[in-house]
Amino acid sequence: MKRWQRILVSVLFFVSAGACAGKPVIVEQWADPSRQIIERAAYRIVFEPLKTGGKSFRTFSLTLENKTAAEIEIDWNQTRYVHNQNIRGGFVFAGIEPEDTKAGTIPADKVGGGETFQREIAPQRLLAYATIRDKSVAPGQSGINAGPVPEGRNGIALLLRMDGKEFRENLAVDIGRGK
Repeated sequence: MKRWQRILVSVLFFVSAGACAGKPVIVEQWADPSRQIIERAAYRIVFEPLKTGGKSFRTFSLTLENKTAAEIEIDWNQTRYVHNQNIRGGFVFAGIEPEDTKAGTIPADKVGGGETFQREIAPQRLLAYATIRDKSVAPGQSGINAGPVPEGRNGIALLLRMDGKEFRENLAVDIGRGK
């Protein structure tokens, strides 16, 4: 066998060996800490990433416990998603209209004195839209889903109002793969 033929056979062998490689393994995501909690005299906030089927985080759970008699308001138009210390837009959740997110007119949530509020939220910029040809979306269901949360530091810059004052609270968790 001539030299060029040996090289050709070697190249073909390595190319075919790579083509027969197994399916990639999807490694489960982890969060550290698994949730972040801020405890103040007036309120307690819990921010936690959620896996909604599968191995990746797609949404976050936000819980606000009001420890006072006064009402606390969450301003969703001024609350921001933060990824690796960069503001990356707002949050969305079930029940709001796309026009409200675009116009910045998402109604505020009000938490009465002594009440606990909980909402599942997703970063707006990570939404995944089903294609027109996608037949897995049943009639009456939304073709909009929360996309996977990227690795890195993911958080919320939450704007609260209470007694005419504004409070900005920053909560974040580190998300990675493997471990």
